[in-house]
Amino acid sequence: MLTNLQTLRSFVTLVRAGSIHRAARRLHYSPSTVRAHVRDLEHQLRVTLVDRKRPDQLLTPEAEELAPKMFRAVESIAALEEHAASTAEQSPATPAARRPDHSSP
Repeated sequence: MLTNLQTLRSFVTLVRAGSIHRAARRLHYSPSTVRAHVRDLEHQLRVTLVDRKRPDQLLTPEAEELAPKMFRAVESIAALEEHAASTAEQSPATPAARRPDHSSP
């Protein structure tokens, strides 16, 4: 199970950018942070995504297969975030007394 959305975003940016360094620049991270995110994602998914034996670090066949699904997931989450932000700007805040209490099991 994915536990960190940023790992997914870093991988998607890596695929779109074509290199760790370009992805890092786009994300305003260091290349080592992007590499760590990709390693974390590989661990979470239990699949190798990048062929590190090659100097160009091409995607593995598994990554090529998963990438479109990852793109859709990131795009869906971005749309959800935009919708939530837009809704929050348009409607008054829910009074604290009326907010659902999610603290109890």
